Amino acid sequence: MKKSKFATIKEKINKSTIFQSLKLFFSKPSKILFMILVDLVLIALIMLFSIQTNFVFTRFELSSIILFSIVVLINALIMTAIYTLTKLKLLNIVFGYLNEKPLQWSDFKKFWSLNILLFLIIIIINFTISLIVTYLIKQEYHQSIFVVAGLILMFFLYPFVNLVHYSFCKHKSIKKSFSFSLKSLSKSFAYMPNIFFLVAFIAFYIVVYLINFIVAGVVFKTSQNILVMQNFAKIVIVCSVAFGYLLYLINRVYFLNLIREK
Repeated sequence: MKKSKFATIKEKINKSTIFQSLKLFFSKPSKILFMILVDLVLIALIMLFSIQTNFVFTRFELSSIILFSIVVLINALIMTAIYTLTKLKLLNIVFGYLNEKPLQWSDFKKFWSLNILLFLIIIIINFTISLIVTYLIKQEYHQSIFVVAGLILMFFLYPFVNLVHYSFCKHKSIKKSFSFSLKSLSKSFAYMPNIFFLVAFIAFYIVVYLINFIVAGVVFKTSQNILVMQNFAKIVIVCSVAFGYLLYLINRVYFLNLIREK
């Protein structure tokens, strides 16, 4: 018996990587909670470290350029170490969906070196863009150019960094991880999490706009209470941040499935 078009489409959707990733993501709620917990720990550690750093720079006079450079370098190394520790744990949680634990604490030193290299690349790219914009483009266009350049940079760096990390879990080699990620950037699958994020967020805002339209109509027809609309706007902001973070969490599993297929 020949399948209907609807059945064929449904089957393709069910077999798609994103649908399989969604099923896998929601199949283990404990993993989601652990990821949120590790993210919160990372944010808390960064905040505490930032307070400590500000204290050092405001309390002590670092008049010597050499001393200032040493302090900045130490801070950068500590920050990357904090990031590496939490990222190592997060990757093991994500791979735990497949009952795998690719990274051990013995891999920390090499993984830390990889992250230092990644941060150096990001700093060099940002510095280069800043120089080009500052010296080659008129000042009145700087803000707009920086915003556009930042968005373009994020579009490429987000998959690149994730592919490097997931590839490292697979190969345990810095060279192979960078090689795989650079080759992957020329293929469409690397940008699928970006596309999923954008499409989901656009759909979310369409729904929000429709709800806002209905709420505004009811409010202005009845009480005309501006405070209600202000509170609704705050709820929309909170929901937007929460929804964006949820998509960010889902993309971790999505990248896992994409890497597994390659």
